[in-house]
Amino acid sequence: MESSASQPENLDPAAAREALASAANARVRAVSRAAAPWWYHVGMGVFPGLGIASISLRGDFVTIGPIVGAIVAPAILTWALKRSTGISLNRYYATPGVRRLGGLYTTAFLLLFVAGLVVDIAVRTYWPLVLSGTLIGVLMITWGFHAERILHKELR
Repeated sequence: MESSASQPENLDPAAAREALASAANARVRAVSRAAAPWWYHVGMGVFPGLGIASISLRGDFVTIGPIVGAIVAPAILTWALKRSTGISLNRYYATPGVRRLGGLYTTAFLLLFVAGLVVDIAVRTYWPLVLSGTLIGVLMITWGFHAERILHKELR
C-alpha cells in the first residue's frame, strides 16, 4: 500500500519540464563559471617546480622552497581562484577522467623527482634537481590545462 503523502496530487508536466530546464541552465552556468583562468594552471606548475628546484640550492632553501612551492603557494592560488570564479571544487578529483589523469601525473611527478634527487645525491651537482623541477613545472602546467578540458567535458 502506497502512502498518498509521498505523491503530489497535481502532477503538472509543463511545470516539471520547466523545473528540469531551469536545473539544466543552472548547471551550465555553474560549469562555465568553474573555468580556471590561465594564471591558476601556470602558477600551479611554476611554484611546485621552483620548490623542487630550490632543493638544489642547499642551505635554508632545502626546507623553505618546497614548503612554499608545494603548500603555501598552491593554497594561495586556490583561494584566489575561488574568489575570482565564485566556485569551489576539487578540480583534481571531480570526475573519473581527471582522476585517471591525476594518477598518471602523480606517477610521472614522483619518477622525475626521485630521479633528480638520486642523480643530485650521486653526482653532488645542482642541475639534476633544477632540471627535474623544470620538467615537473612544465608537466603540471600542461596537465592542468588538459585536466581542465576533461573536467568541463565531463561536467557538461
